[in-house]
Amino acid sequence: PMSRALLFALVLSVPLAAQADEPWQEGRLDNGLRYVLVDAPLMTDQVLFTLVPWGLLDDGAGEAQLSHLAEHALVRSVDPAMDDLTVDGIMVQGETMALSMRLETYAPRDRWRKALGWHADWLAGDGLDAEALATLLPRERAQVRTEVDLSTRSSFTHKWALAAWNQVVRHGAGHVAVM
Repeated sequence: PMSRALLFALVLSVPLAAQADEPWQEGRLDNGLRYVLVDAPLMTDQVLFTLVPWGLLDDGAGEAQLSHLAEHALVRSVDPAMDDLTVDGIMVQGETMALSMRLETYAPRDRWRKALGWHADWLAGDGLDAEALATLLPRERAQVRTEVDLSTRSSFTHKWALAAWNQVVRHGAGHVAVM
């Protein structure tokens, strides 16, 4: 799944230092990481997004929603004890889609470096170790089940349908349990 390029985006609430006439700056680092910088001076928070090329359609046979579980574990890796997805005033969220997962932070202006460090850890694979995974995975499996249940009751089933489709059509499963 990692054959597609990673994308990292920043939405800044202060003007870019080397701003041209456009509020967008795009580029690619030597390691292949693509970035987009957006100047949004009316925003009060620094918003950072990391798009990882691993989504529900990339899960292997018998791994329905493995990417979704990984997204939960990565978000929780910044602080396994957090309950409300906020750490030191920085909100941390994620979303697993068909072809990618989005990891995001919303940080006050004075804490953007801390949030950026979490994105760097996620990209470097430094966010999780074996001990953290052993603690996080059972709890996050329950969280994923709750998310599936709540969204299904609201008729938002498209993601779970994609996860099941991937297992049935791509991997030949006769029955799929989506968490």
